[in-house]
Amino acid sequence: MPDGGQASRPSPDPSRGGYLFDGWFQGDIAYDFTQPVTSSITLTARWTKADTQHWAISPTQGPAAGGAKFTLTPPAQRGIKFSQASLGYMHSAAIGSDGNLYTWGYNGEGQLGREPAEAWPASRPGPVGFPGKPQATSICFDQTRWRGVCSAAGKNLAPNPDGTWNATTPAYTPGPVPAAIDWTQDGRQQQTDTSNTYRYLSIASLPLTGGNGMLLLLATGLLAAGAAAAAKNRRQQTQTNTSHE
Repeated sequence: MPDGGQASRPSPDPSRGGYLFDGWFQGDIAYDFTQPVTSSITLTARWTKADTQHWAISPTQGPAAGGAKFTLTPPAQRGIKFSQASLGYMHSAAIGSDGNLYTWGYNGEGQLGREPAEAWPASRPGPVGFPGKPQATSICFDQTRWRGVCSAAGKNLAPNPDGTWNATTPAYTPGPVPAAIDWTQDGRQQQTDTSNTYRYLSIASLPLTGGNGMLLLLATGLLAAGAAAAAKNRRQQTQTNTSHE
C-alpha cells in the first residue's frame, strides 16, 4: 500500500473453534482501519472463549456438615474495545474492535437503532455491546425448590473485586449433588446455569486439617472408646465363664 494509505479490514473475520473474535489489535489498542499507515505495523487477532453462559465452582467438593467456603467464577467477558467514538449530547456511537457499531444514550424514539430496542439498557453501549458483569443472585445445591424457595441454598454469597463470588455450603448428605446458579446481567434474569456438580464428602473422607480435621479426630476418638468398651465387656464375660467352670 502507498505511504499514508489505509489498511483494509480483513473480510470475513477469522474464525477459531470454541472462541469468539474480539477484533484486530495493535498491542493493547483496538486498531482503527480509517487511520493512515505511515510505517510497518503488526496486527493481532484477539479472542474470548465461546462459553459466556456458564459459571464455575471451586472447589467442587466439601464436607457433608456444610460450612465450607467456595468461589463462583462468572462466565468469560468479551474483550471488545472501541477503535472510534463519536459522543453527542443525547446519544453516542462507537465502532468496536469486532467491527460492529455500538450506541448508547437517549432512545425514546428508537434512535439507537437496536434490535430489539430493549436488548441492553440505553445507558450502556449495545450493538446496532458490552454487557455488564454477571451478578450471582443465588446457588441451590440440589435444585429442589418448594414454592420457589431452595431447600439447600448456599449462604453468605458475596462478590470479590476480581469478579468471582464467594459463598458457604449448606449441610447435605454425602455424595455428588447438582448445583444451580441463578444470575443476572444488566439487571435482566439469565437462564439458570445447571452445568456444575459439587461433591459432599463423608467424615471419613475429610483431611486432618482445620475444622474438618477436628471432626475426623472426634469421630476416631469415639470409635476408639467404643472399641475399648467392647473389649472390656468381652474380658468380663470371659472371666465370668471361667469362674463358673
